[in-house]
Amino acid sequence: MPACTLSRGSGLFFMSEGGGDTTAVPSSIIISFKRIQINPFSYLRDIFPRISAHPMNRLRDLLLNNWKVAHHATQNLPALPVTS
Repeated sequence: MPACTLSRGSGLFFMSEGGGDTTAVPSSIIISFKRIQINPFSYLRDIFPRISAHPMNRLRDLLLNNWKVAHHATQNLPALPVTS
């Protein structure tokens, strides 16, 4: 996934505490996708249609790490390396 710039310089200064919180959410999501090496579009395209019917006791299946392993297996790709 190509790197994206959320702001340049002036983004370091927020007009309010809420502005910092608002910026932290998309930054955190983008960093999570990069760290786990998941295409956000593929993840969201798969999750949105399924989430309303997904059992509440199995929501962990939809977390990024768990989704990546399950999605990788359904695509008939070689096994992912195990990392601790």
